[in-house]
Amino acid sequence: MSRITGLATGLDVDAVVKETMQAYRSKIDTVEQEKALVELQQSMYREVIKESRDFYDKYFDIGKSESLLLSKNWVTTSFTSSNSSIVSAEAIGIAEVDNYDVKVTQLATQAKYTIKENELKDLKEIEIKTKDKDGKEISLQIDLSSGKDVYEKVDLINKELKDKGISGISAKFSGFSQGIVISTEKTGEEEGFEISKTTTTNPNQKNIEVVKGTNCKAYLTNSKGETYIHSDASNTVTLDGVKFTFNNINATEVNGNQDVKKVNVNSQASLTGKTDITSTKDNIVKFINDYNTIIVKLNTLTSEKRNRDYMPLTSDQKAEMSEKEIELWEKKVKEGQLSRDSDLTRIANQMKKAMSTLVSGVNGSLEKFGIKSVSDYSGNNNGTFSIDESKLNEALTNNIEDVKNIFISNGSNNSEKGVIYRLKEILDNETQKSSSSLLQKAGMEGSATASNNTLSRKITTYEKKIKELESNFSRRQQALYSKYATLETMMNKLNTQMSSLSSMFS
Repeated sequence: MSRITGLATGLDVDAVVKETMQAYRSKIDTVEQEKALVELQQSMYREVIKESRDFYDKYFDIGKSESLLLSKNWVTTSFTSSNSSIVSAEAIGIAEVDNYDVKVTQLATQAKYTIKENELKDLKEIEIKTKDKDGKEISLQIDLSSGKDVYEKVDLINKELKDKGISGISAKFSGFSQGIVISTEKTGEEEGFEISKTTTTNPNQKNIEVVKGTNCKAYLTNSKGETYIHSDASNTVTLDGVKFTFNNINATEVNGNQDVKKVNVNSQASLTGKTDITSTKDNIVKFINDYNTIIVKLNTLTSEKRNRDYMPLTSDQKAEMSEKEIELWEKKVKEGQLSRDSDLTRIANQMKKAMSTLVSGVNGSLEKFGIKSVSDYSGNNNGTFSIDESKLNEALTNNIEDVKNIFISNGSNNSEKGVIYRLKEILDNETQKSSSSLLQKAGMEGSATASNNTLSRKITTYEKKIKELESNFSRRQQALYSKYATLETMMNKLNTQMSSLSSMFS
């Protein structure tokens, strides 16, 4: 607000009022600084919560690809297929490195029947006999004469199947098959149905066909000469931590004889295993580095000393400083704000204990596997780890099971749990649950605690106080201007009188 004042009195009224109100302005600045400190503390707590949650999601959430709780991230064996169109394999657990000779004589298939497109014009009705979900025999007569085109006929079949509660069979039109394909959802010789067709030209004649699926038949022979015969409704089988997937046929049985030596091979297919620790080692190294980052942050926040000479800057103070000076000042303000915080200290101590305590039943320790506690126990690196990669490589190559167990063993009590499960439980209680003391104190944006927390309520109290002080400041300031305006009026009158007297005497 711009005021024209002091014309009669010669006073710089704005300067006088500003100086008079400075004490009141200082009161407001003090409360605003106190509020800014609470906001800063809340921001710092929330930063810890967010980084802890990111760490939790990355390594403990089984829905994330890097989760160390996923068995696939502990796989150190890989397989190369000589003919991937016939067979492929992947280790899904602790698998031995081995080579396999593979003979596939039959694939598991769905029960499938095709009504050719050229049959549809003369087709009046089809009958499907199958079993419902309770295994009860059921027969469906489906009138297709009302279907104007092939897609309407497909809809008629699927609607009838759905209405009868049959979910394992469906129909679709296939351009490749050149007709309506009716098939079971599952594969295997236990899957099947009967189908008969009635035409408009021969309404009394029914051609009944029994449609059956097939089981997969495959022979797996390892390097020791041992053979496993897979005969099942699935084209995959898992043996000793290896998942085999059969994609096509490469052999035939002689008169149905299940002797692998009497199977005629049309094209060779083999699997070659090798040790590959790269991915598992990289995941462990990333985990340890990320763990170290959190521990260093917690150590730093709780050990920094606060210099109370540095308070948040007022707008007037900022106006007199450069951007670099403001940045350095605000860094000093931040230091020590969470010094000796009980929640952060507790979390750090729990995490350090979880990582340093031996896991019962595991033959070895983190240090034995190349993950060693740092020797600096007094600094901010206290509780962090260094990695001897040659030792870790050796452990992953020769002792993968114990390395895996020291991380993800899931025993009945805490002493039997691996370090991942221990840390997961700590962070779940401390930074994931809205009932945790840290979230009750600072809250987290996007959650129920965003405004319902101790610091947010404190900030609200400060905001109300600032609003009251600002209102009081405005009233006092206006009162001062009013007084000086009255003085100006009186001086104007006095000046007028003096001018008149001067005119009379002259």
